[in-house]
Amino acid sequence: MRNSNANNTILFIEKKKEFENNRDNHNSKDNKIVIKDKNAKIISLSTYKRLKFKRHHIINKGEKHLNIDKVKKRVFLIVILALFLLIFATTVMRQRSYSSVPSNTFIAQNTKINTTESLTYKSIVTRVVNKYTNSSYKVYVSNLHQNGNLVYAQGYFDVPKEGNVHYDLILKNDSPTSLIINGNEYVK
Repeated sequence: MRNSNANNTILFIEKKKEFENNRDNHNSKDNKIVIKDKNAKIISLSTYKRLKFKRHHIINKGEKHLNIDKVKKRVFLIVILALFLLIFATTVMRQRSYSSVPSNTFIAQNTKINTTESLTYKSIVTRVVNKYTNSSYKVYVSNLHQNGNLVYAQGYFDVPKEGNVHYDLILKNDSPTSLIINGNEYVK
């Protein structure tokens, strides 16, 4: 082991001179470190504190510094509150509209049709059914009643090989608004 370290002696005198040279070079450059990278910049601590103070002072004086997280939370809270109020308002309005029908608007009306009007409506029903079925079958009206200006007719017409085919017809001001035959609507 001693043989391996015999050639590696430390020259204390040379190390001392090298250390003194480094210290002298360091003092001669006014405590600034030489950096090989031109883009890098080292700022001393006192300069950094001054810059930080100026930046903070300018932000407080010139602009109001807004905390983005607080703004996001406030906007989110406002949106949620607005949606809640909208839903609440629509449900309240629906409940009022359903329950706000006054009882004095209901008036008893006679739904029966007199004989002269029933004959005219039966002829209109026969004409409409024959027109939309493209036939001249015998049309029977089994039920005829009126509700306001609407006249409802139910009945059937006789097809020779098929039997009775049922229909429903709604007339508004003597013109058809709906004709349903076997579940198919012909007038809409």
